[in-house]
Amino acid sequence: MNIPKAKKQQFIIFAFCILYASIYIVLFDFLRFNETDTPNFINAAKILFGAEGIIDNQSRITKPFVLLLPGLLHTYLEIPITGTMLVQNILFFIGTGIYTSKLLQLWNYSFSYQLLGAFILYTIQPIAVFSFILINDIAGYFFTTIALYYYFYSFSKSLGIIQYITLAGICLAGILSKESSALAMVIIALHTILYNKKNIIHITYMFAGIIGIYTAIQFFISHTFGYVSSIQNLAQKHTGQEDYVFKVEQLIHSFDIYWLYILGGIIYIFTNKQKYIFYAWASLCALPFLFLWPSVQDRTIAVATPIFIWVIILFLQKSNTHQKLLLLCGGIGNITCSYLIYKHQAQSLLPVFYSIFLLLFLLLYRQKLQNIGLIDKC
Repeated sequence: MNIPKAKKQQFIIFAFCILYASIYIVLFDFLRFNETDTPNFINAAKILFGAEGIIDNQSRITKPFVLLLPGLLHTYLEIPITGTMLVQNILFFIGTGIYTSKLLQLWNYSFSYQLLGAFILYTIQPIAVFSFILINDIAGYFFTTIALYYYFYSFSKSLGIIQYITLAGICLAGILSKESSALAMVIIALHTILYNKKNIIHITYMFAGIIGIYTAIQFFISHTFGYVSSIQNLAQKHTGQEDYVFKVEQLIHSFDIYWLYILGGIIYIFTNKQKYIFYAWASLCALPFLFLWPSVQDRTIAVATPIFIWVIILFLQKSNTHQKLLLLCGGIGNITCSYLIYKHQAQSLLPVFYSIFLLLFLLLYRQKLQNIGLIDKC
């Protein structure tokens, strides 16, 4: 029996996602239980279903969507919350890879670039390291990616009432899992303003509905359970006694060597590829929102991954085999360094890794970087 080519490719993508999930579950097993965050997620899931006498110190109950299944199964079937959280994160991890490739397919990239996009996604260190820690980070990546995919998929056909309701549901589930997934709404708004003006009113109504429902749920949680809502939490962070924390090393480590491709890609688009100008504007528009949280970390910056991947892939499109091999080595290097840093505190590795990779990048991309003005012609 002949299997259609599209089905084979889907299976390969799925197997690729499973492979990376298996690797990271084993590789970063020693980080699984986060002593600061995980106990509060566990307690929040219990409190959501009526448990008393326990405390959620970080108001994780304000992320109720990712707590529903773990809390439900624990309350009625006595299934451990940590087990359900891990399975849930595995599904989010695999789904993020699948919809990253599907979004690239929607942009008319070949199968090899779809696979390369999934590779880039999974070799960004905050995704590799934190996806299987029992917290909600990977849920944010998943809902950002699937919301963008569903919007652009629907936009390529038609946007009707069913599409708006579905998209609103995805966005609402996202921000009730991880507030950073609201970045998808920012990009949708940008695209609507630039290319979809006829639907501005409908999108505005949809966003107003999402914000209204989200605010009502946060008020209900705060009133019912006595915890500070996520809106109040953010406001307190910016008006309280805590200083705004920004560390350059956290910014750099969020994308590691991929910053070179992101910067090169944005400039390349502005100078050569006006057809893809939306990629660059989306990336630049996303940047200010990455610094809203008063403690800037690699995890908070990496939420732009679904958008930055478009730019990286476009930059790679005209690359030769050696240049693509360099990226593959760089991605593997990202994860190798991250493992050694978290497992053996080998922070001194990063400057060496960055220096070697930068040198190789400049050598292999010299002509291309000269053409877009990133380095001078000799």
